[in-house]
Amino acid sequence: MTITLSASDNDELWEQSWQNTHRLYQSDDFDDIFDYPKQLGTGYRRLIWLQDGFWLRVREFECREFIRCDDYEEGWTASVLTFFICGDAGVVIHKTNDYFHEISGQNCFGFGSAMETEEWPAKQRIFRVQICMEPSFLKSYGSDQLDSLPLQLKNLIEGNKQEDFILLGTTTPAMQLAIRQILTCPYRGWIKQRYLESKALELLVLHLEQTVKREQGLNLVTTLKSTDIDHIYNAKEILLRHWDNPPSLLDLAKQAGINHNKLKRGFREIFGTTVFGYLHDYRMEKARQLLCEGKLSVATVANIVGYANTGHFAVAFKRKYSISPSACRSGEKPVV
Repeated sequence: MTITLSASDNDELWEQSWQNTHRLYQSDDFDDIFDYPKQLGTGYRRLIWLQDGFWLRVREFECREFIRCDDYEEGWTASVLTFFICGDAGVVIHKTNDYFHEISGQNCFGFGSAMETEEWPAKQRIFRVQICMEPSFLKSYGSDQLDSLPLQLKNLIEGNKQEDFILLGTTTPAMQLAIRQILTCPYRGWIKQRYLESKALELLVLHLEQTVKREQGLNLVTTLKSTDIDHIYNAKEILLRHWDNPPSLLDLAKQAGINHNKLKRGFREIFGTTVFGYLHDYRMEKARQLLCEGKLSVATVANIVGYANTGHFAVAFKRKYSISPSACRSGEKPVV
């Protein structure tokens, strides 16, 4: 079943949720948390106001059904840096009819004034951390530094006409650390606000550094043909269908119809990790879901996700989520 929402329907559901739940969770007057609309699924949205024209948006949710919803905010001038932490989804950009994949392990810096249609899969955890910023905020750091930035950002900051754009990047370990520090911030009040502001700026700098290096010809990856991309997505689907008994890399490449070296190189380019790194993350996410339900023992979950040794599973799980499997099963929230 597919649930289709117009932009006004979507806005109305979120407005109702904000009115009903945000004061239940509010710990600081600049940090608003409210539930994902119960008609659609479970989860939350969090808005953290850092300074004028600069704020964080965190979304973690799971839809009951496949959801296709329009998204459009008239007069929107902010650009958004999004880190795709968990769950793959898609966006259709109406002006160009392009389809953009939101893939865990990647990030994108984008600006869009056109209508978009977001597609959220059913029963899949979606986790996004976003940094939103108005051109006035970026310009406050000095127009004399613009020459090093991509042309799209220069136009946006200087107020020149700018078409919609998306600048893709891979989420590096340094970025992952900053995201983790945002999500586990130990402070309250103005110290918390300044701390989160510094971490958001750190993420912005890391992304821009990556983008500038790529534009200067440093740290470039091979451009994939569209047919190669199709084969790599096919390989991902095969891998996830058989996650409990995956094929070897050579067999996976053969089934997907692509050379195994190109599969390895392309998989890292698209998904930001190796083939079996992606599989490992999927298994850990499956384990997290089962443990959060609290119905199965740790040993049973370990066996389901392919670990014969419960101790080895516990080490891998704690490395991924910073808590033990038993703590997760008891209700403690994992750190992504």
